[in-house]
Amino acid sequence: MNELGETFEELFNNNDFLKKNYLKIKKKNELLHNQTVVLSKEKEVLSSTLQNTQKDFYAHKVSCKTKFPVIDEK
Repeated sequence: MNELGETFEELFNNNDFLKKNYLKIKKKNELLHNQTVVLSKEKEVLSSTLQNTQKDFYAHKVSCKTKFPVIDEK
């Protein structure tokens, strides 16, 4: 009977330990998920900004070509 009590106590302690670890890992997972969401939004903003900058640069480049015609070196 004593051995059964010790085994139960050990299982109970293991269960508490695993519950605590689960909660820690769950919190870390939520934190990482939130960070992923934030980074994803920042990536979308940066990608949009890059596309707009590329369009603006291309438009500027075209306008410069029309202002200053290419001179033939010959």
